[in-house]
Amino acid sequence: MSYGNTRIADLEELRQYQLEGLQATLNRVYRNVKYYHDLFKDIGLVPEDVQSLDDLSSMPFTTKDTLRDNYPYGLFALPLSEILTVHSSAGTTGKPTVVGFSANDMLNWREVELRVLELAGITRDDVVQIAFGSSFFTGGFGLHYGVEKLGATMIPTSSVDLERHAVMIRDYRVTTLISTPCYVYALIETMDSMGMNRRDLCLEKVLLGGEPWTEEQRTFIEESLGVKAFDHYGLSEIFGSGVAGECEYRTGLHVFEDQIIPEVIDPDTGKVLGHGIEGELVLTTITKEAMPLIRFRTGDLTTLIEEVW
Repeated sequence: MSYGNTRIADLEELRQYQLEGLQATLNRVYRNVKYYHDLFKDIGLVPEDVQSLDDLSSMPFTTKDTLRDNYPYGLFALPLSEILTVHSSAGTTGKPTVVGFSANDMLNWREVELRVLELAGITRDDVVQIAFGSSFFTGGFGLHYGVEKLGATMIPTSSVDLERHAVMIRDYRVTTLISTPCYVYALIETMDSMGMNRRDLCLEKVLLGGEPWTEEQRTFIEESLGVKAFDHYGLSEIFGSGVAGECEYRTGLHVFEDQIIPEVIDPDTGKVLGHGIEGELVLTTITKEAMPLIRFRTGDLTTLIEEVW
């Protein structure tokens, strides 16, 4: 996972922007979120103490258990009257995690989802079919917003059955499919069982996410459908599927650092690791108003490679 952003080209300018965003976020949660206020008091920290991005590593982590312990609205930094939308996880392993978005958060969410699409070479001339669900799950909604902002033609199929979905891809001349890798595999099997000629489709790109997948799977999907397959990454607690995207070179994912500060830590010790060393991804939001998160442990393993592009 490389990291950079599409809106700030100068690294020094970006780091200053991040510091200012971090300071504003710390002030926001200290004033408005009881959990963080009490936590900072316990460790003797006031937001004004943070004068460098390096100071971030001294702060405690936020985990999914933190969200569950403060269910449902305990980590919101705004009153419900200023929350435009609420999403949550399924809660299959306990209390669901709940997230909220303000009006300004929604603008930023649309922006990062737009970047994911643009990185994959998707344009307003594409016909985009989104197979992600659109309920509590943020992935489908976020990409829906991104396609709207891009101005492409969108077909939000969500839970349509596989046979109908395959027919829609063919008949509606879909050029871009957004789904999980497993769903693409199921579509390929369905098309074959229907006797559909996969090479007669207008598909050019598939944007995949929602689960881990391998380069072998990429090769199979590309050869089976005659497409280019692109990856993207996200999680409900941050910006849905708009945390990072893969560009045309497909050598890693680009994190949008004007919205998020990424770190990689040793998952056992919590120590921050240097660039090029695999560890657990930790994310701090620097623009979110409704539910900012400080050093959120994602549980996902990755490697940070510093590149400005």
